[in-house]
Formats: sequence, structure tokens, C-alpha cells
Amino acid sequence: MAPYDTSKTLVIDPSVSLIKYLGGNGIDIILAGAADSSGNVYVVGNTNSTNFPVTGGAQGALAGRQSAFVTKLSSTGNVVYSTYLGGNGSDSASAIAVDASGSAYVVGNTSSTNFPLVSPLVSTPSNGFVAKLNAAGSALSYSTYLGSFAYGVVVDSSGNAYVTGLAGSATTFPANALKQTIGTAASAYIAKINPSGSALVFYTVFGGSTSSSTPRGIALDAAGNIYVAGQTSATNFPTANPIQAANNSKQSFGNNAFVTEFNPTGSALVFSTYLGGSVGDAANGLVVSPDNGIVVVGQTSSPDFPIAHAAQPTFSGPVGNTGGFVTNGFVTKISPPSSSVETRVETGVSPVASAESGGVLAAAGQWIMNWSTFLSGSGNASPQDAAYSVAADTNSSIVVFGNTTESATFPSGTIYGPAATACPYNNGLMTGLSSMGVFLNSSIFCFPGPSHFFGGSLGFNGVAWGVGSTDCTGLPGCPTGNRGSAGVVVGVTGAATPPTPCSYSISPSGRTYGAAKVLDSFSVTTTGGPPSGCTWTPGSSASFIQVSTGSSGQVNSGSVQFSLDANTAANAVTRTGQISVNVTSGQGSAPLNFTVTQTACQYTWSPPSTLTIGPGPFSDPTFFLVSTQAQCPWSADATYPFLGTGSPNWLTLSPATGIGPGGVGIGFPANPNTVQRAASVYLTGNSGLTIDRKSVV
Repeated sequence: MAPYDTSKTLVIDPSVSLIKYLGGNGIDIILAGAADSSGNVYVVGNTNSTNFPVTGGAQGALAGRQSAFVTKLSSTGNVVYSTYLGGNGSDSASAIAVDASGSAYVVGNTSSTNFPLVSPLVSTPSNGFVAKLNAAGSALSYSTYLGSFAYGVVVDSSGNAYVTGLAGSATTFPANALKQTIGTAASAYIAKINPSGSALVFYTVFGGSTSSSTPRGIALDAAGNIYVAGQTSATNFPTANPIQAANNSKQSFGNNAFVTEFNPTGSALVFSTYLGGSVGDAANGLVVSPDNGIVVVGQTSSPDFPIAHAAQPTFSGPVGNTGGFVTNGFVTKISPPSSSVETRVETGVSPVASAESGGVLAAAGQWIMNWSTFLSGSGNASPQDAAYSVAADTNSSIVVFGNTTESATFPSGTIYGPAATACPYNNGLMTGLSSMGVFLNSSIFCFPGPSHFFGGSLGFNGVAWGVGSTDCTGLPGCPTGNRGSAGVVVGVTGAATPPTPCSYSISPSGRTYGAAKVLDSFSVTTTGGPPSGCTWTPGSSASFIQVSTGSSGQVNSGSVQFSLDANTAANAVTRTGQISVNVTSGQGSAPLNFTVTQTACQYTWSPPSTLTIGPGPFSDPTFFLVSTQAQCPWSADATYPFLGTGSPNWLTLSPATGIGPGGVGIGFPANPNTVQRAASVYLTGNSGLTIDRKSVV
């Protein structure tokens, strides 16, 4: 897999830049891809189409029952070159790497006795091959048989190719090469070929004697250490500083994944571990991220697969699953003790499994499982999800390529493609995760028939290239006469970029209310954040404030509904409180506070302080108007002026009490006297104290 273009920055939102079908009148499958720094993407696989779109390539015709192919596409999907690669049998290319000059290194499997060879290291037919094409794709720079099967290839900055596969017999390697053996059996190998293909610098065979081991992916770090991942059913696979020392599968010849690091000369193990549960597991690919983490992907049928700080901690499918027909993808990140990987492993904790997180904790000096997660939807009782390939960007975020049978329930998923409204059972998948294992987004591609992304890479301008196969029958651009399986290349921008952090604001920041009971709300606005949304939860510790918006958490922008109790108790005073908007840990600063100010009851009345009326009689009462807030109680009574006792028998008040705004009706008969008479009317509020006095003359 080509390295990510470090001079470019990924964009934020995933968007589809290209969907390209590739094939002819037969069955065509893309198994791997690589990208260069100019925006081109290279794909390899197998075809039995007699009219596969070849142009400018080293081989122009199908030579046997099935040939490998190598195709270079521009960023817009135009074919730059395309060639068959094979002989008189069946050939398939399983992996590709591209160097800085644009030369392509291809490995795969062949049954051809006349596979096209150029300056071969091994000319005796075997099932594995390694070939290097020049930058134009027009000729082979070298081509050789090698090993029993070849599954993975990576190239360093000098043009040395590192290959992994199944070893086979001694005749499948050159007799004069440096052979090294690690473990008790020679079922798997790593090999280093010099840039010209003229020498096998070394080959190292490794494995356990009790059963076979199959490597699937290979990677390099900046220091030249070599990493291999695959599957083994051996119970004595060679380990070094393992995070899991034994094969945990309880099935007969059951597989666990393995992850192994060799030193740059391939002569010794730096690290090697099993990785798996009690049913069956396989690693399909790996990448060394810029923070020196080893990210491994594959599929598992084990509900007890080792999980740590997981974005998806629960196996999708039967908890008691004991067969391989149910699979989940998995993604695991491991780092050495000296790594710069940011880890969520707690410090000061003994090196045992964490019951709280399900994680694996490491003692000082040990290798660390930073995080490990299942990768699957949850809509089907028997999912068949898998992760086949992985790439990392400069931020150590990753994109995982694979397939899912659970399109509608896949986490953080957005469905694309011509059959997006009616996805078939199997669908191509790209999932982005942060360096800390947090889901960023998932892009699911639905075509009329089943589809898989068997490989993928990150390239120019942060485009993630998912490559695989699909049934494109009836779609524009689908190869004419294709028999239900065409190669497919999909470009997506922004698949691995962490979303902008969640940003929160409230409006307004507070309000002042009267003494009455209040129902009100304020708004919460969020921007940025992951596909799952920016979450927040409102609450208040003030006893007079009741928050009615759900306490289990809100997602994205919304409003907070709340109520205030009436502030009408005796001796009430103005009071304040806060409603806090608490955000999910890691999504922003918290809390945001909405300030509530609630005044006590306040009263005024009119007309002016002295009311003078004629001698009467009056059939309609005269009113004093009482102004106050709703729910504030008051009462009125009358006495002779300045005496404070007694009640004038000529003056009546109706009503004499009230709640909220109202009026005091004053009734009186005619004054039979020749002198004026006077009384005082008093207004008393909720505190029981006289608020004001009015004179009636």
C-alpha cells in the first residue's frame, strides 16, 4: 500500500469523488489497490474476461483460464495503462505497492507453468509470484516465482520489496539466499528483494509446528522493522513480548489472528502475539501509523475477541456463537512501550484485564493494546461483516475497508451508491476512526448486487480509494456482458479526518421573571462534532427551577424547556438560579449556564392617594386598581383615618381580596351629614405587611 501524501490535508466531510467499474465480458475482481502522490490509483486482481480493458500494458491478451491484471487509473477514472499478467493456467494478483517513481510491485498466485518471467530469482514453477512493472506499465522490470503463495508486498524508499506468503518447499526460493528460521515450522515467510530484482537479500520462514500459519498483510516502519499479520491454528506459534501468549480458539484447528514484528534484517522477532477469542479469528491487513501504532484489521467469529476502549464493544450476533458463519470486523491498535501513541490505558493499575472497560492494561515496559473494537452493524442475527485492509493518514486517523451485511444499522454510516435506497445483502464499506479509536464516519456503498472492498489506500488530497468487486448489472458504465462481478473503484474524500470539535452556545444567556409560575425555554446551538452528534444534558440545582427537557442527553441543536415555581410565599425576596447545559466529555468545554432571576411580588395601585367623591348616593362602586404579578395575593381593608382601629360603617370594599392584578370596589351610601367624612383603605401584600394607604373623602 502506498504511503499517504503527507503534503496534503484531508477535508472534513466525506464525499464521493469517483465510482468506476472495471472489467469485460467475464468475471472481474479487484483484490488490492495503492495510490501515488499524483492522484493516480493502481489496482490488481483477476479476470477471465477476454476483452478486459487493456491499453499500453506489458501483456495484451488473456493467456489462460484466468489472468492477473494491473491497471493504473487517473484521479478522474481514466485508464492510464492496463495489462494482463499471467500464463497458461489461473493467475491472480493479491497485493500491490508503488514506489516514488511510479513502478508497481505486484504479488500473487499462479498455476501457470509459463508465467511471464524476467530475470527470475526462481524459474521453477511454483504457486507464488513477484513482479515489478516499470512506471509506464509497458514492461516487466523483473518477474519471478517465489514461495508457495504470495499475499502481501510493501516497498521501502530505496525500492527494496518485502513480500510475505506461504513458504512451500525449499525449491520455491533461490538456493543462495540467506535463509533464516523462526519457530518450529516453515509454513510462512517474509522475503526482501533488492531494487533490481537480482537478489533475494534474505528470506525468513516462521510458524508453529502443530498447524499452519497464513500471513495476509505486511508493513514497514520508519526504522525498517517489518510487520506481518495473518492467522494461525498453531498452538506453538513463535511469540515475543505478547499481549496474548496462547491460541484461545477452542475449535478443532481453530484460528487466532497473529501480529508479528521482525527486525530490519528479518533475523529476530521484536514482538509477536496471538490475537483472538474462543471461536475463530483472522487478520487481513495492517498499517503502521505515524504515531508508531500498529493497526490490525480482520474478521472474528469470537464474541470474546479481546476488546479495549472500544467504539463498538459488543459482538453483533449470538453471544454463544460457536461457528464461523457469523463474523464481525475488528480493528485493533497495538503499540510498543516506547511509542508516542496516545493511549487510554490507565496508569498505576496492575496489568490485568479491566472489568470496567473490557480493555487490556499494560505494566511498565510491556506492549500495549491501545484500543480494540468490533466493527459491524446490528440489524441481523447472523451478520457477515469483515475488514480487509487499512490505511493511516498523517494524524494517525485510519480508514478501514471491507464489507457489511448490516447497512441500515452500521455505526455512523452514510449510504451511497446507485442502490442506496434498497441495499443488497453485502455492501462495500469504508470506516474512518480517530487515532484513539473513535468512530469518525462510515461510507457504505450499495450496488444492485453484492459488493466488497477487498483493498484500499489513502492518496493525493486525502482521497480514500476503496477497491473490490460488485454486480453493476444495468448501471451506466458497467462493462457490457459482465457476468455479475466487475471490479469497482470508489474514491471518497475526507474519510479519515476527525470532525471539527463540538461547539456549543445558548441564547439568550438568561432572563428576569416576575413572581408568577413560569413556563419558558432557551435554545442550545451546536456546530461541528462527530456523525453521532454533539450531545448535551441540561439540569439545575436550584429548587425552584424544574427542567423538563430529557435528562438522558440531547443530540445537536435544540431547546431547554423549564418552569419556575411561583415566588409568592410570605417574606419572599428576589432569587436567582442557573440551568447548566453539560456537554459530553471530550466534546467541548462545559458547562454553559442560563441565569434565572425571579423577583418577589410587587404592588402598586391607583388613583392618587386621596379619592374625593360627592355626597352620593352612588349605585356603581368606585375602584382602586391593584397592579401586581399574576399569582401574587393581596387584601384591602378600611379604617377611620389616623386611628388605625375600627371600620367605618358607611364604606364597603368588594372584593376585599384578590390574586394578581385586580381592583378594590368601594361602595358607600349618601352622606346624610353636613360635614365631610373620611376613611383610609389599606393594601396588604403576601408578606402580611401594609404596602400602601389610600384616603377616601
